[in-house]
Amino acid sequence: MFPYPSGKLHLGHLRVYTIADVVARYHALQGRSVLLPMGWDAFGLPAENAAFERGIDPAEWTAENIARMKEQLQMMNANFDWTREVATYDPEFYKHTQRIFLLLLKHGLVSRKKATVNWDPVEKTVLANEQVDADGRSWRSGAVVEQRELEQWFLHITEFKESLLRDLTELTKDNAWPERVLSMQKNWLGKSHGAYYKFPTRSTDSRGAGSKSEGESLEIFTTRPETIFAAQFLAISPNSQLAEDLAKEDQGLRDFLSRAKALAHSSTEGYRIPSLSAISPLSLMKNVPDDRFERLPVYVAPYVRGDYETAAVMGVPAHDARDFAFWKRHHPEAPIKYAIGKSKDDPSLRDDSPMVLPGCMTSLAGEFQGGFSDDVAKKIVAQIENETQLGRGIVKWKIRDWLISRQRYWGTPIPIVHCDTCGPQPVPEDQLPVKLPRVTHHWANGRTGNPLEAAVDWVNTTCPKCHGPAKRDTDTMDTFMDSSWYYMRFPDPRNPDLPISEEAARRHLPVDIYIGGVEHAILHLLYARFVYKTIMGLLYPSPTSGAQEVAQSGVSDRKTLATLSREEPFKRLITQGMVHGKTYTDPDSGRFLKPEEIDFSDSSSPKVAESGKRTGVSYEKMSKSKHNGVDPGSFISKYGADATRAHILFQAPVGDVLNWDEDKITGVTRWIRRVHQLVRTLAPAEESLDWNATQHFTKRADSEAAGQRAMDADVWRTTQNTIVSVTRSMENVYTLNTAVSDLMNLTNVLIKHTRASKTLKVAATAHLLRMLAPIAPAVAEEFWSMLYPSRGSIFEQHDNNNGKTWPAQDDTLPLLRLETVKCAVQVNGRLRCVVEIPPRPADVADGPDFQAWITEEILKSAEARQKLASGAFDIRWAKKVFPIKNGKVRMPRLPPSLIWRAHRISPHLAALLPACRDLASARNELRWIREHVFSSSSTSSSTTTTTTQKGNSSSNVQQQQQTQEESGVVARLCRRRGRGVPLQYVLGSQPFGPLNIRCRPGVLIPRPETEAWVVRLAGMLSGSDVTKRRSDSSGGSEGGGSLRVVDFCSGTGCVALSLFALLQRQRRDVNRLRVYGFDVEPRAVALGRLNLAMNARRGFLKPPLEEEKSVAFERADVFSSDWLSFLRSYYDDNEDEGGSTPGSRRERQIDVLVSNPPYISAAGFAHDTGRSVRNHEPRLALVPDAARFRIDDCDCAPEDVYYARLLRIAEDARPGVVALEVGDLAQAMRVVEMALKLKGRSWESVEIWRDWPDMLPDEGEEGAVVVGGVRVPVIGSGSGRVVLLRSPDGEGD
Repeated sequence: MFPYPSGKLHLGHLRVYTIADVVARYHALQGRSVLLPMGWDAFGLPAENAAFERGIDPAEWTAENIARMKEQLQMMNANFDWTREVATYDPEFYKHTQRIFLLLLKHGLVSRKKATVNWDPVEKTVLANEQVDADGRSWRSGAVVEQRELEQWFLHITEFKESLLRDLTELTKDNAWPERVLSMQKNWLGKSHGAYYKFPTRSTDSRGAGSKSEGESLEIFTTRPETIFAAQFLAISPNSQLAEDLAKEDQGLRDFLSRAKALAHSSTEGYRIPSLSAISPLSLMKNVPDDRFERLPVYVAPYVRGDYETAAVMGVPAHDARDFAFWKRHHPEAPIKYAIGKSKDDPSLRDDSPMVLPGCMTSLAGEFQGGFSDDVAKKIVAQIENETQLGRGIVKWKIRDWLISRQRYWGTPIPIVHCDTCGPQPVPEDQLPVKLPRVTHHWANGRTGNPLEAAVDWVNTTCPKCHGPAKRDTDTMDTFMDSSWYYMRFPDPRNPDLPISEEAARRHLPVDIYIGGVEHAILHLLYARFVYKTIMGLLYPSPTSGAQEVAQSGVSDRKTLATLSREEPFKRLITQGMVHGKTYTDPDSGRFLKPEEIDFSDSSSPKVAESGKRTGVSYEKMSKSKHNGVDPGSFISKYGADATRAHILFQAPVGDVLNWDEDKITGVTRWIRRVHQLVRTLAPAEESLDWNATQHFTKRADSEAAGQRAMDADVWRTTQNTIVSVTRSMENVYTLNTAVSDLMNLTNVLIKHTRASKTLKVAATAHLLRMLAPIAPAVAEEFWSMLYPSRGSIFEQHDNNNGKTWPAQDDTLPLLRLETVKCAVQVNGRLRCVVEIPPRPADVADGPDFQAWITEEILKSAEARQKLASGAFDIRWAKKVFPIKNGKVRMPRLPPSLIWRAHRISPHLAALLPACRDLASARNELRWIREHVFSSSSTSSSTTTTTTQKGNSSSNVQQQQQTQEESGVVARLCRRRGRGVPLQYVLGSQPFGPLNIRCRPGVLIPRPETEAWVVRLAGMLSGSDVTKRRSDSSGGSEGGGSLRVVDFCSGTGCVALSLFALLQRQRRDVNRLRVYGFDVEPRAVALGRLNLAMNARRGFLKPPLEEEKSVAFERADVFSSDWLSFLRSYYDDNEDEGGSTPGSRRERQIDVLVSNPPYISAAGFAHDTGRSVRNHEPRLALVPDAARFRIDDCDCAPEDVYYARLLRIAEDARPGVVALEVGDLAQAMRVVEMALKLKGRSWESVEIWRDWPDMLPDEGEEGAVVVGGVRVPVIGSGSGRVVLLRSPDGEGD
């Protein structure tokens, strides 16, 4: 992607253009014709602002910046084709931008209509959203920004929406485009299915007869058409025209409408229209009994938006959280009708929560009972439409037409002339370009507003149609218009008549590889796809199946053909990561430090020069305010362009963030020096080209030459493998860092084998230099000229390799098989010996054959026979053998002596050993299993056992039977545990704080680290004034307050129940304590309720569990708002006590928000978790399920998506305390960063707690980290475990 000419190259530029140049040079060495052009995205607001500040013409400022940046780019040894250079501010370029605009206008893809803009009344100009601050003021003048409606030009991108969505499937093939970008574009297009229903209205009293609403219908829009079977009311917006009309005859409604203006959108208040009811369209269908569907009440409700669709909804309490809350408030005793159940086999439904997920239709759906809800949706809409004409399906899209008008000077002028007689007229093509006038006086005098409006000589012109007086359009085009087609100009940059000729388009387009940042994933790439489809479809249509007839029908139908086009501008998209700079902060203030404020005398431990304290060190996005920028020019001057290029590639994979560390370049410069030394030892090489590797390695070597042959084989084998791996990296692009490391390894092998054949080393070094050439072209060229002084450039063809100079693998690898390889043998995870064995024969299959072969080969070694052929480590008795890459073999077996010893003590111990791995652990677990069995047995038998006389024989028999049964249960549980089942699932319970928590498969096991932070949190809340605001404001609870705790992803309920138990004892001042546990997994909700009942029954939870102090576990999805409905009772009670209105703008809905959500990445789950966790604990409780959310809506790593959602909830619900369990310190810092970026929240304190927050930190564990310039305390010992956020005292903010 071409750069904006800001005047200074930054490391992000250097990274992306290094990657592009490496890829281009590689393909050129492969013999391909490669085009690597460069241009400038020169229009835009920064140039206009600079002109205003400096009093110079933006064209002058831009030209100076381009010259400066071009000079910087030329320093990096990139092979750009400067003969094709373009700049969007050049009239010869934007002439064709104007031509494209007129082309789209001609074919009906451009129109002019009104749109709302940000207007600065002082500057008399339109502002971008980014130029309006949080208070709604202009960034420059400080004036309050006004919203104005202006006539604007739009491109009809919506006519291509189906094509833009359809062709994303083509870009998924072979991972051509990153999945993340495709998902973001799909979400931006936003296709969804919905329906309009008309509900006939009826008057309910004689006064309403003959009114406007009598005999008419109320149209609603719904995204879930299948839920009409469960509709129980209709609701219209207080801002709708219908509400205003009805209010003319209803004083009560008029009063409510005036009051509704102050109600929040989330309010559950409403007004039932007494004179009006509605009939479901279902009741008018054939074969439907008259009494099956009741009349529906009609309400006016603030939660219905007046600006969305028809400003009316059908209320379905069973399947919408807002409808549910509204219905429960107004009809608390009325039953709720469910049209959708969980499944055919489980239709059980409760009326205490809405079913918002898809499922199977219930009996309420009649003939559709048992069908999947998504399938029924389309069928019922079609049936209602066919039989009653009261319904119609519709497809909705998020995407809107592209507004390209900008009330700015520095952009492409819109080629339209406005005539009072003829209207807007296109500028004739022979008068293009419409050039920007010079308005030097405007910038010099610092005038405000759009200078084009004041350029009278330029604005006043003649109408091209009637030749009367007219005025030019003073708007300019969105700069995305320029960047949407610039890549098409490179193949034909000097064409005066067309943006690109058909011959050039067919030869060079589409672009094979397009490289740029993921921040361009939506707008730039989507607009580029749209414009490319239109240009190619309108200028050079290539008919596809289904479009042949349209193509033959003439120019007038080319627009239709264009919308059918499957053309895509970029075959493959590479998105590189950002570059972050090393950032130093003051440990006391968190202030970013300038280099001169730091003492670098000890580079490993930089200190604040003033205080002598060790600075905080982190990697942040480069910016002036953080003083972490790096000048690429000075860096290149210091280390050289090629070393800088290799350093950029080597530090990180292309798609990852690159943490720029200058110190690490020493490894790269050392490697380049070693290559130089290697070439010097071999140069100059003989010019003979007849050395043949196959002939060399097929010669029979005598005993004296065997040593040299082994070295030759090692060198050439490494060379051939490096060719394969580096070629793969170059093709993949994202793994270019491994290409550098592979070349380093080859260099080491070449230098190590000093006695290898010189001719072979020369050939291998030649391959090394050719593979080095794309990465370090100047160095490779110089070294090549040393090695072959008379050959010319390394980038020229020198042999008969099908026009390639890139090395290709020969057929010698079968000749180079190692006679022996080193094999490190591990038994039970510990290294026992290293032996030499032959390579594995091709006919040895995995399984018993491999185990027999490897065992035999290992035991041929005297050392192996001594260590591994007898006693506890006799590998001939190994249960399993695992071959590991590079020849290492691991044999995870238990020593027979340990098993025999355990068996002699107890057979149960031997059964436990495979899971416990040592005798001490097995003994402990056996004791716990026995205690569990015996306590369970005694509890169950206590109700039936009667007192017997000593010596009674029947009693002895019963005791013996019981003992045998207990022993059988112990044996069964031990075997189950030995198979790797977690002990908590085997025992069925786990102590947690003051409670005993039941554990069952399918629900995550509580961890001791979780228990540690929960106990600390309860202690903190005991001394907290988190309820101060409520206590002061509530009037119904004398001497106390209320505390509401919400636990998302509650699992077993251990966190919610422990907090409730501890707060019951420690917060006696709280009259109303309510704890809610929400989980989407039904098994977790059921287990939470079981643990509540069990711990209450056993006295672990202090009675009474009355309404004022209660715990509830409900099924709710954190990614929806259905959990809000369960908090309704609190709002009702608070209102009765004189509290604030529910849903008011800054009311705190939650006092304490806690969560232990899924936070492990898919890769981390596969590689970093234990086998017991992977095999037995629920993956969905550990790894976020990508099917349940849209990652692109969260702008974070997939494993952090729950935190993004929870923080959004915290932003709306305004809890006083937030505690979020995390996986490690790095994730904790990411969560803190997200929390600090919340615009609607400020935090009084932010802390990170380690695994054991009440312990002192170990040596080397930092007491604080710096995140986003904020110093965050890290408390306790261990890994990062919890992020704790607290709001300012007494406020929800």
